[in-house]
Amino acid sequence: MIPYDFGDVAFSPGGNTEPFFDLFYSNFRNFDYQSQIIGGHGTGKTTFLIDFVRYLESQKHIVNHFTIHDGQRSLPREFWEWQKILASQFIYGAMKEPPIAVVDGYEQLSLAQKIRLRRICRKGRSGLLITTHTPAWRLPVLLRTKTTEDTLHYIIGYLFRDLPDIAPPDKSLCQSLFDRHQGNLRNVLFDLYDHYEESSDQTSGFRLQASGQSVETEPGSPKSEA
Repeated sequence: MIPYDFGDVAFSPGGNTEPFFDLFYSNFRNFDYQSQIIGGHGTGKTTFLIDFVRYLESQKHIVNHFTIHDGQRSLPREFWEWQKILASQFIYGAMKEPPIAVVDGYEQLSLAQKIRLRRICRKGRSGLLITTHTPAWRLPVLLRTKTTEDTLHYIIGYLFRDLPDIAPPDKSLCQSLFDRHQGNLRNVLFDLYDHYEESSDQTSGFRLQASGQSVETEPGSPKSEA
């Protein structure tokens, strides 16, 4: 697990994360299961969301999860249909815990879609959890994500822990990339990937693991996108 550093809340690989998710879940429940996660590009919103969704499912919530991609302004028909089914089952007592609609990239939706989403969750007594770059109106904030250079160095150490034959990047390079990308760790890691791909003369390639995903290449092959 990649370490988190979200203001006053931080934990590292190998640690017991359950107390932290217990805290977030308690706040989420106090917000009537209506919350937003706010942060810039590459600051850990989706990384946190994926783990928190697993936690919600462990608490017997059914999650209707959709990720908005660049240029996408609406949610698909299947999302709306499934949300209506879940809300109906909860209202008529087929589920003990309310279903949760989860939308990653909420800020990209059109205004009409945002209004529809908020209304259908309210009428269906369903939870709503979103990630967004800009604050959503009248939705309690569950978490604001941020990055630091210390977090970047921790991640790099974690990624290189099983690569004894490959020297990790020096701190000056990391600092330069961190400043260039204004704290966007995803882009920093992509640039480090390119740096090692260009400088490596290995024939077997290498693997970087970040945000719970893997990137594996052979020298000269195009970079995979997470």
